[in-house]
Amino acid sequence: MINIPFKTPSLTMFKLLISATIFIFASGKYYSQHTQRLVYEGNQAFNKNDMQTAINKYNEALKIKPNNKKALYNLGNALYKEALTLKYSNTTAININNKDSIAQLMLQRAAELYQSSSQLYQNKDTLQKIYHNLGNAYLFQKKYNEAIDAYKKSLKLNPNDEDTRYNLAFALKHKKDNQGGGNNNNNQQQQKQQSSSQNQQPQISKEQAERMLQTLIQKEKELQEKKKELPATQSAKPDKDW
Repeated sequence: MINIPFKTPSLTMFKLLISATIFIFASGKYYSQHTQRLVYEGNQAFNKNDMQTAINKYNEALKIKPNNKKALYNLGNALYKEALTLKYSNTTAININNKDSIAQLMLQRAAELYQSSSQLYQNKDTLQKIYHNLGNAYLFQKKYNEAIDAYKKSLKLNPNDEDTRYNLAFALKHKKDNQGGGNNNNNQQQQKQQSSSQNQQPQISKEQAERMLQTLIQKEKELQEKKKELPATQSAKPDKDW
């Protein structure tokens, strides 16, 4: 298993790590061959950093088997990666306000997928990584309470994970910084912040969000093909094997 660190201009001190486990099947014992093939193809696209294809393949697999835990988890990872790429890239293919809104929708969806997959897994090692990623998805939405809770769940399963411990400390610090004054106003301030952020999100259905997402990803891909030397503000490289 490989951890992939993401470096963003706004969080230069934050060792944000996504446990991007990709499951490759060798047997169709529990899944139809068609679902197995779709998830495998999604994994191949993910490993090639082709998130548009990966997202499409995982979604197709979930249409056949909505509780396919591997497709749920890997789709969450793909959406998470694409959200950060979209949010922090320098491309001008998409209006910056739209980019931020769609990135937030993708992070929300990723969090939902991590929550769903956490209900289906029993393996402690996998659950620890799911909760770590869930904390990351919440953190980028500035949902600090939820992020802290997810990181704590992850650490209960693996108290020695220094990456999760670092991320927890980061979330706690930002929660404290955003709370400001007395304790009585802390929760109210964070609730107002989250409510304001949610009100700014476009009120659209999941189906509309999916269509917008695919359109934006395609535009991003087309621009990158036209500008082969487009500078990247975000890098991803293997950190360590699990």
